[in-house]
Amino acid sequence: MTLPKPGLTPPGSVPSAFEPCSLAQDAGASGSRAIFLVGPRCSGKSTVGGLLAARLGFAAHDTDLMVVRKARRSIAEIVAGEGWEAFRALEAEALIEAAAVGGVVAGGGGIVLAPENRRLMRASGLVFYLAASLQTLYERMSRAHNAGFRPALRGTDALSEMAAVLAEREALYLECAHHRLNADKPADAVAREACRLISGGSSK
Repeated sequence: MTLPKPGLTPPGSVPSAFEPCSLAQDAGASGSRAIFLVGPRCSGKSTVGGLLAARLGFAAHDTDLMVVRKARRSIAEIVAGEGWEAFRALEAEALIEAAAVGGVVAGGGGIVLAPENRRLMRASGLVFYLAASLQTLYERMSRAHNAGFRPALRGTDALSEMAAVLAEREALYLECAHHRLNADKPADAVAREACRLISGGSSK
């Protein structure tokens, strides 16, 4: 099995001391080189991704940040100027790039909408669905300093929008994922559980 080289600084907050883990030989897709995290906005993908990358000694990637850096514009600006379709195309390009490099990849909340993205993640490594309750997601969004980083999908209040989007995408997250993680837990606990599964532990 070829493992990705350590690289980018993880985007999440990483403790100074952590327990490393290793990728099991039978941890999913044959020859897997990447770990993908999918789930709704505020499920903790970027933070868990940083923690998990540190534990594994892998590079960490965030497709939203990759798009922003390449376009040199915020996601809100991309959507306002060119529409969601243009953003989704850039997102797909970022996913292809991250999958080719390998490491831990935190995808945007809507990255599972495209069948090609779902197939690519399933074929390129292990996919974890960070599943959190609507209440947890709403509380995290309310506390987040960058809650306005992503534009609204529809003209409703935040809680109604989150409920509708989650209902629409839940089946896609489950279809895409090899494992489902309880993202209501603190990020470090989620990362530890992912590490256990990656190292060969059975899924609950």
